[in-house]
Order: sequence, then C-alpha cells, then structure tokens
Amino acid sequence: MSRIPRAPVIGVGLLGLAVVLALLATGQGGAKPAAAQPLTPHYECYDIVGSDPPDVVNLQTKFGAENDVAVGQATKLCLPAGKNSTQIPEVPHLKCYTIDGPPPAPWTSLTTQFGVQQHVELGRAKLLCVPAIKTVLLPSPEPPSGPLLTVPHYKCYEITSGANDPVDPVMLKTQFGTVSGVQVGPSRLLCLSAIKTKLPGGTPEGSLSVPPLECYTLPPAPPDPPRGVKLETQFGLEGAPPAAPIEVGPASMLCTPALSPVGGIAEGPGLAGASAEETGTAAESSGWSAAGYAALAGGLAAAVMVLSTGAWYARRRLLR
Repeated sequence: MSRIPRAPVIGVGLLGLAVVLALLATGQGGAKPAAAQPLTPHYECYDIVGSDPPDVVNLQTKFGAENDVAVGQATKLCLPAGKNSTQIPEVPHLKCYTIDGPPPAPWTSLTTQFGVQQHVELGRAKLLCVPAIKTVLLPSPEPPSGPLLTVPHYKCYEITSGANDPVDPVMLKTQFGTVSGVQVGPSRLLCLSAIKTKLPGGTPEGSLSVPPLECYTLPPAPPDPPRGVKLETQFGLEGAPPAAPIEVGPASMLCTPALSPVGGIAEGPGLAGASAEETGTAAESSGWSAAGYAALAGGLAAAVMVLSTGAWYARRRLLR
C-alpha cells in the first residue's frame, strides 16, 4: 500500500484554516450589510385647530390606492426639527388634516434611530399631511417659511400593535425654540409617502420615493407663549388677516424617518450630511462598523500568511 504524502494533507488543512479565518473576519459568513436607515428629516408636530376644507382626493401609497377620500379638519402643524446634534433640515413644513381609510397590509416591520420593531400592526388611516407655507403673525411677524412645494405628502396610519417606546431623552430644535431632556413616548403613527390627486381632475402631487416617518407621542409640555400663524397649502390659505391667526398649541408628536419593508423591499435610502451622533446609530443598524472592517482585513492577512507558510512547507517536503 502506497503512503499518502504528508505535505499535501497538511497543505489542505492549512487552506481550510485560512477559509475559516476569512469567514470569521466577515462576522457572519459574508452576509450582506443591511441598508442604512435614513437620517433626516425629523418633524416636531404642534396641535392646531384649523379649517375643514370641502375637498375630496385620491391617494396612492406603497400599500395601494384609495379613492374618494374626504379631507377633514386640520389638526397638526409639523415643523422641521433637529434631534440632538443634527441641524434643522431644509424641508417643507407640513399641515396635517384628518382622514379616514381602511387598514393596509396585516403587518410590517420598522427600523428607526430608536430601534427595530417586528410585526407592527397598522390600523386605519388617520392623517393626510401636505406641504405648507407658514408665516408667523404673533407675537411678532416673521417671513414665510418658503415656496409652496408638492413634495412630500404623507398618508398616516395608526399603529395598533408593536409600538416602540424610546428610552433615552432627546433634545429637539425647531424655529419655535430648543427643548432638552424630552422623554419621547410610544409610537402612534406610520406615515407613508403618498401621491395626492384632488378631485375632480386635479394634477397628481407628491412622490412615493420619500422615506416613511414613524411618529411618537411627546409628553405634555408647559404652555408656550401664544403663537399665531397663517398657513397656505394646496387646499387654500387660512389664518390670513382680516381673519384671526391660527393658534399654535403645544408640541404633541415627533416624527422620525424609518425603513419600512413594504412588499419585501425596504423603503428609504440612507441620506448624507448626518452628524457623528446620527451616523453612529446608522452604523449600528447596518452591522458593518470600523471594527468589522478591521477584523476582515486582519482575517484576510492571516489567511494569506497561512497559505504562504503551507505552500513553503509542502514544497520543502515534496523536494526531499
């Protein structure tokens, strides 16, 4: 019986060790990193008592189309907000109107900077949020917030099960001021980007490519100084003289960008321009940090060294 040379056997063993080292360096056998979650925009939403426009619209989201939706009373004014070390984003203000609509898909999963939620159940549609021009009239006049845009629109569904309850307090900044140590409450709404068409014969406005928002309750706050504003949306102008300004109440909701798998596809790309505080959160969600890349480089270097040593040893044994 012929003997199997020891050198090739050792070489094969060393090659296997190198493969194991490379797999360990990737963390999970070469698993693809998860999509980075979007980092902006955030909105802080204040209570208002607004008009009840006599409009009917068609709405389309990633969950499907809904026709002949009656637009009800305006109840929220949402201001772009900076959270912790991020700056106030340059995005439109939102005015939110009550609507009613059937529940969408049975459940979805959500990822925000406050964590990951599985099997989130959604109820009926509650709000339609559209771009608005805000002009402060009281206590002192301020210029309009910007031109009237058509993007973004949001259709907001009630979260009936699987709500997330953040632990760490945050600092929030809007054009109305800065508040530290805000303890955010459980999530209450999922707002999907929407395309709105006013009836009859209106032009579609909005986009389905805007990242969704998950909206959380805010605790009751001390009364702010009275503020009066006028608001203009595609549904009309409200609060302009000689009419009384719209009175802005306390903040009641924080909306933060989310990843929401709809039909198996995660909506919302990662956005650039984030601070170190926000970027750290996104790195944790993706599963690929600087330490991960260092481990990969170290593992590959070790694999190359082991392969070189094995080849050298095998060559010496075979040439004897």
